[in-house]
Amino acid sequence: MATITTATATGSAWKQVTCEGCGHKFEYLIKRSASESRDSRGLLSSDRNDVADVAKYGLQYKLKHETDLIPCPACGVYQAEMISTPEIRPMWLVILLVVVVVVLLAVLDVLLKNVSIPVGPVLIAALVVGGIAYIPLRKLSAVLTDTIYQYEYSRRNANVERNKKVAADLEKKGRMRSQPVPGC
Repeated sequence: MATITTATATGSAWKQVTCEGCGHKFEYLIKRSASESRDSRGLLSSDRNDVADVAKYGLQYKLKHETDLIPCPACGVYQAEMISTPEIRPMWLVILLVVVVVVLLAVLDVLLKNVSIPVGPVLIAALVVGGIAYIPLRKLSAVLTDTIYQYEYSRRNANVERNKKVAADLEKKGRMRSQPVPGC
């Protein structure tokens, strides 16, 4: 009978930030957990320890590279690195284009009842169009991703007074520390 060996590592760290808006230095407490599971059939005891080590490594990675959405307590600006946006993959746009071409050709087939369009060449034509369109769609996906990011950044920073209150609440709860910067 197979058993699953699972390890979870939980931790926190103070993440230091220098505001890109005003230069104010502050830090906030980031909390994360990471898990690792493996089928333990035939694992040696040292392999079981590896599961815990992988979970600890995952935790260290998250604490170092991930961020929370925390506004600057001095000026209320969210930092650019804290705002995540979905990346629009160009392959999804190619698939969408191929589907649209196939549907359009199917609609044409229905409208032109006397003309029969063979399925094989239709699919080949759709794939060729998708292949040719991949590079422009890749550029389009980058533009769409950037546009969404710019929108999200401006939306998050539209009300800096509210953001300052959020930061003040986090300081009261002990999740943020900062020192006043002259001139902020």
